Amino acid sequence: MARLGESVKGFEFRKDETWEDYDARTGPLLDKLFAESEKAEGIVGSIITYPVCDGKAAYLVTKESPLTLSHIPFGDAYMIPAAHVRGLTKRDVEAEVARNKALTRIFSEAKAREQAGKAVA
Repeated sequence: MARLGESVKGFEFRKDETWEDYDARTGPLLDKLFAESEKAEGIVGSIITYPVCDGKAAYLVTKESPLTLSHIPFGDAYMIPAAHVRGLTKRDVEAEVARNKALTRIFSEAKAREQAGKAVA
């Protein structure tokens, strides 16, 4: 059973910024978290996401025992219900992380093949 930890800092919307300013400031933060997630050994440091409305809710795995997830409040800061978070097991998170890494690998390989094809043409 997972716990919900503190939200990841740095994604708070500031009163003095436009949406474009917010996106320019937080986009690199989010990109960095996802890049680190791809390199994570095990599940700690990995990101899992769930579709919500017209976007997604994202969580960073911060501890393996007890399993702890921290919300990444980017964009609209969508969240899944707390009961959903509490119901997640380590096995659920491991499977989600493995799926995410497999999809990233598949699309990275496809992009590399596409780029190689353009270089030949």
